[in-house]
Amino acid sequence: LTVFQRTPNFALPAGNGPAPEDRKTFFESDRAAYREQARQSMAGVPYPQQTVVSWQLSDAERRERFEKAWAAGDLVHILSQLWADQAVDVDGNRLVADLIREKIAAVVKDPETAAALAPHDHPFGAKRPCLDTNYYATYNRP
Repeated sequence: LTVFQRTPNFALPAGNGPAPEDRKTFFESDRAAYREQARQSMAGVPYPQQTVVSWQLSDAERRERFEKAWAAGDLVHILSQLWADQAVDVDGNRLVADLIREKIAAVVKDPETAAALAPHDHPFGAKRPCLDTNYYATYNRP
């Protein structure tokens, strides 16, 4: 496998599949309210405003939030709902970026390749993240 890559970017699980039942129920029960909340939200999907900042959470609580969103493939949650300061504070953002880099290293078997795929030149969310459907696992192919 030969890949030409200018700079690495973050990739998040695509989570392709049906919308969660609570989101479908809300959308179907009051489309106008759903659309209005979507217009007012940071990511175009109605989510409550996150109020807890990263330093208020223990390492275990941050990891639990991240792992739950990662497993669900919930792009909006990873982009905006882990903790309130992830998009506006260098340290809060670094915590998310480091957790994603751990995921890259866990999937890509060759440490040198994993390091080359882990972005370090920009904060998480500064560039639109790619959606991953076995993207990192592809680098384990011969």
